[in-house]
Amino acid sequence: MPSVRLVDSQERCLIVVEGLAWFAGVFRGVWREGPHVPVVDFLRWVFASRVIPHERTALVEVPLRGLRTVWTARQYAEAETAHLETGRQRAARDRELMAQGTRAGAAAPGAGGPGGAGAQRA
Repeated sequence: MPSVRLVDSQERCLIVVEGLAWFAGVFRGVWREGPHVPVVDFLRWVFASRVIPHERTALVEVPLRGLRTVWTARQYAEAETAHLETGRQRAARDRELMAQGTRAGAAAPGAGGPGGAGAQRA
């Protein structure tokens, strides 16, 4: 389970200041620090399943550096999963294009192989 860090506020209530996070995946694909909220609100969100524990995989912005598991809304956990899957698909497509280019270059006439432009007739 992820943890949260609490501080006592001026209003004499506990505030969650670390542990909530949100995923900014549209352009950068990083986790950012969530809002500072009263612990009463945070617990209400947990018990209503509005925030869930999530083991993050993508990069984080300071000060989340040491938090592997965060509390976040389900849509942010799903956004990270979609962002990572898109990246994996892009990498697989790039590898396939590179492999096709390597195969095409090796089979091209004039590549210097037998019978190519580099071969001389006797």
